[in-house]
Amino acid sequence: MGNAAVDMNSNGQTFHSVESFAQAAESLEVPWTISSQENEFSASIRRREYGGLLFGELSYGLCSGTRGNREISRSNDDYICLTVYNGGRMLLEQRGEVMEAGECDILLWDGKIPTRFDCLAPSRCEMIWLPRKIVERRSGFSDEFEGQGSPGSSGLISGAFTGNWRAFRTGNSTA
Repeated sequence: MGNAAVDMNSNGQTFHSVESFAQAAESLEVPWTISSQENEFSASIRRREYGGLLFGELSYGLCSGTRGNREISRSNDDYICLTVYNGGRMLLEQRGEVMEAGECDILLWDGKIPTRFDCLAPSRCEMIWLPRKIVERRSGFSDEFEGQGSPGSSGLISGAFTGNWRAFRTGNSTA
C-alpha cells in the first residue's frame, strides 16, 4: 500500500507548508482535503501497515480538513478509525454532530461518512484504521458507526478506558 507522497520509513515525513501537507493527505489510503490560513505551518505523518490495519502518527499546526464524497470515493477501502489525541485540540464533525477532542481523548469514527475537522491548537494524534470488513467480522456490527467520543459523551469508548489511557500515557498508572 505504499504511495509516493508519504513514505514508509521509521522517521515518517515532515512538511513545512500546508500545500505539501495537503498534497500528502490527498494521497493517503484515506484521503483528506486540507487547508490552513497560517503563514508558518508544519506537520508530520508517519504510517505503517500491518495485517490489513493502518497505523498513523500525525502532528499538525492549525488547519481544517474535509473528507467528502470525492475523498471517500477515492479511498482504497472502508475504514473505522480509532484516534487517540496526545496533545492539542480539535473539533470533528459527522452528520452535523460536533465532538471536541483534546489531550488523552479517544474518538472512534467512520471513514465512509463525510467528515470535517478544525484543528484549534497544534495537535498530535495516533490512529488505527480498521478495515470495516474486519470490524464487522469480529464485532457483528454491520451498520455505519456514528462518530463517538469520550469522555463526556455516550460513545463506544468508555470514560474508564480513557482514564486508564491517560494514566498510561502520563506514567501515573497505579496498577
